[in-house]
Parts: sequence; C-alpha cells; structure tokens
Amino acid sequence: MTAKTNNIRLLVTGGGTGGHIFPIIAVTTEFKKLIPVAEPEIYFLGPANFGIDNLTQSGIKTVIIPAGKIPRYPTVAIFSEILKIIASLFLGALQMWRLMPDIVFSKGGFGGFSSVFAAWLFRIPVIIHESDAVPGLANRLCARFAKKIILSFPDENNIFPKNKTILAGNPVRSELLEASTKTVSANPSQRKILVVLGGSQGSQEINTTVLDILPELLHDMEVVHQCGENNFRDLSFESKIVLEKEPELEKYYHLRPFLKIEDLATVLEKADLIISRSGAGSIFEIAAMGKASILIPLESSAGGHQLKNAEIYTKTGAGIMLIGANAKSHLLYENIMTLLNDPERLKLMQEAAKKFATPNAAKVIAEEIIDTAGIKMTAEIPIKKNKVEPVKIEKQPVIKKKPEKIKQINIVKVKPEEHRQPEIQRFTALPASNGVRVRYAPSPTGMMHVGNFRTALYNYLFARKNNGVFYVRIEDTDQTRYVEGGMESILETLQVMGIKHDEGPFLQNKGIVQSGDFGPYIQSQRIDLYRSHANDLVLLS
Repeated sequence: MTAKTNNIRLLVTGGGTGGHIFPIIAVTTEFKKLIPVAEPEIYFLGPANFGIDNLTQSGIKTVIIPAGKIPRYPTVAIFSEILKIIASLFLGALQMWRLMPDIVFSKGGFGGFSSVFAAWLFRIPVIIHESDAVPGLANRLCARFAKKIILSFPDENNIFPKNKTILAGNPVRSELLEASTKTVSANPSQRKILVVLGGSQGSQEINTTVLDILPELLHDMEVVHQCGENNFRDLSFESKIVLEKEPELEKYYHLRPFLKIEDLATVLEKADLIISRSGAGSIFEIAAMGKASILIPLESSAGGHQLKNAEIYTKTGAGIMLIGANAKSHLLYENIMTLLNDPERLKLMQEAAKKFATPNAAKVIAEEIIDTAGIKMTAEIPIKKNKVEPVKIEKQPVIKKKPEKIKQINIVKVKPEEHRQPEIQRFTALPASNGVRVRYAPSPTGMMHVGNFRTALYNYLFARKNNGVFYVRIEDTDQTRYVEGGMESILETLQVMGIKHDEGPFLQNKGIVQSGDFGPYIQSQRIDLYRSHANDLVLLS
C-alpha cells in the first residue's frame, strides 16, 4: 500500500568535505524515492564548508552553524576551536528544537557532533555512518548516542557495539551508478586515458608527483587531472612551463579544478586507470565504476584511516597501493606503464573492483532511516513522536479603571505637555507581533555568563515560537560597576551565538547603533522619558 507521509522531516549532518556531502546527497535521493507520495522536508545542519552548494541544488535546505575540531597536535588554535565547539553545541540545540525532525542521519566528522548530541537531548533517533576502516573521534563519540551505526568497512577491532552495527558500504551518487551500467564509448584519440583524482579538494603531493612525469605520460596517453580549486592557478602555470619544449602535448592534458558530477561520470566511464587518494568516497566511487586504480594514501590522515582503507581494498586485487618512497614520481610512472601495458591484469582488477562495490548502499541506509524513525509505509499518517505542540497562551484583556477624582498638585511649575516626548505616544500601539514582546536586559558590568545566556536564549526562542518581538535593552544604571566595553562584549556574544534580536542596540562598524520604534534602548538614555512620566503621575495624583 502506498504510504501517506505528511510532514516527514529528516535532518542530515556531517563534516565539510566531499566525502561527507556526496554520500548525504546519495542517501537523501534514495530516501525521497522510498517516500513517493509527499515530498519530505530535508534539512542539513552543520558547517558551511565544501559542497554546501551541492546540497542546495539537491533540494536540501541548509542551516549553517559553526563547528570546532579538537586539534591532534598542541597549538594556540585550540582556544578558538573550543569556543567554536561551545557555540556549536548551543546553536545545534537551538536549531534542533526549532526544526524537531523525525530522525537525524550523521555522516560523521566534528561538523555533525553538535547535531547528534542535540538530537539525543531531545530524544530524537540518530543513525550515524562511518565511511572509513578506522573510525574518527567524532563518530566514536556519537556512537553512544546513536540507535544504529552503519559501516563501509568491517569493524575488525570491535570498536562499535555489534548489536548496533550494519555493514552496508559507502553511498555513491546515482549519476555515477548510472554511468557504470553504460557501454564504454570509443575514445577518438585511441590513447589510453589516465585519470588523476586528489579528493574533492585536491592533493598537493599527487599534483607535484604527476607534474614531474607529465611529459613522459603525455607521450603515451591522455591525462585528466582534477587538482583542486586552490591548486588550479599555480598548477596551470607550472604545467605550461613543464610542457614549454613540447607544446604539442598540451592537447592531451586536461587540467580541471573540480569535476562536476556529470563530467566525473563521463571521465570515469572512459578511464583505463585511476590515480587517487584512498578516502572511502574515492574508493567506493572507483569500485562502482569498475576501474583499476593506483592508491596513494594520505599518510597524515587521522588515525591512519586512508592507509587502512587502501590496505583492505588492494587486498581484493582491485588496485595497488604506493606509499612513502614507493610513491616517488619515477616509481609511479613505472607502475602506470606496467599496468596499462598488461590488459589481462587490468581486466582482473576491474572485475575485483566491481565485486567490492556496494551500489545499493544508499538505498539500504535510506531504508534503515525509515525503519528507525518509525515511518510506517501504510495509508495512515505517521505519528510524530518527537513533535510537541506549543501551549497556546490567550491574551487577557486589560481592565482600565478611571480614577474617581483627579486632583492637580502644582508641584511642577511647567506644563507636562511641554516636556512630553513624541516617542511616548508610540507605546499605545504595539507592532504586529501577536502581542508577544520579550526583553533581554543585561547589565554591562562584565562579560556575559551562562545564566545570562540562558535568559537570552529562552526569550529568543519564546519570541520566535510565537512570532513575536525579541528586543535588547541595556541596563547601565549601575554606573559604579560599569565596565568599559561590557556592552560591546554582550552584543558580540549574542551575535556569535546566533541569537538575533529585532530591536535594540546593534554592533555596526565597531560602534553601537540603536534600531526600533521604542528607543532609546540604553537605560541611562531614558532618564528624560521617565522624568516626564513621573511628572504626569504627580499631576494626576
């Protein structure tokens, strides 16, 4: 029976590299296919790093929060990273409360930790996916909050609980899977095609090594080289110098900063041999295309995961691994030529790659997401266990009682209307805000502390939930304890933590400006306003 799936909401998260983003796109594509009746709402909550545009193009709404990462080596950057982690935890909880999804899927990396932790706080089920043979620290931490842990490689060291783990492989984008089933079209130049991939952001080491042997390679083959956006300009200039004596070879060298998915699918389809790093994403994409490869692991990768990935993959006969001194340019050239001149070995490597591939990984993960979220594929509307309807607060009428007798006492010699400010009249009618206006009124006697932040957060959330107005008013009347720069520090903290007020003082060009219809929003500047009202009260008493 077809599912009726109104308001299904999936939140995805993860670090900021192609190895995190592209599998997320593959999984959400399958997720949509499995829920055909209603378009589910899919959000990404994480840092604004590589690949965010790809998420948007895939119909995923992005909510950006900072992400901190604990450095592996002692560095002064640890202090800024700790601040980012704290901000990430606060903002992750805030956005999770706002979005309240049915389930969270994390692809790993510190970019996803705050979202996973926030989901656990709100008792929202979590599934995490570990791409590499050596799990990263973030996923080891997230595992204790997850309902299920999906793996790309076998858990040889029993790091995760057996009752939680599922071996499914790494998701591969549908465009590549479709290209892998096509018959390889003929190459007009009749030359072998070597494809060089340095990961989604390029590899300086691989780029330099290939450049050293570029003329020799181009005498025998065409080279398609994805070098990374940051390396493209320099490498383009350097390659022209290298080929200066043989400019006729330039037509066989195709240097690209980054290959879009449709271009990558075409290039991999035609490739005879691929040189690549050994991130899980690269390995499983090469395997899905059934191509022979030479893997050059990044030896400094966290936990040595690229080395372990390459070891597991090359043991199947699908590729060869070069590390350290064996990855020097002359040895790389020898291995390239040996493989391209041995069609039988290339064929065996291609067959081994296809056996290693997991083309259904994205679908398997999408099915696990549906199952864990309790989305029933029936005609009934699924019950949202994690949704909590807000309490509706009815605005009570204010009863105004006229004074029985008005007695004027001539204490003030001037007429009150002469001192009444025009701004006072605006208090009689509030702007469109459902009648909800909440205030955060900190004292600039130092930096904001946790209790202060909690007050600001609660008011901010209440205003947003009720479509109201959240404003800031600085209580600077205690001039004996006033701290110079305290006001700026408070406003900057609100800014960093993602709490945006509608009215009040704002930081602008290293100064403070006030915006709103009910200013001034600094208490010491309201003295004349209060004095005018005090005079009115005296006159009416």
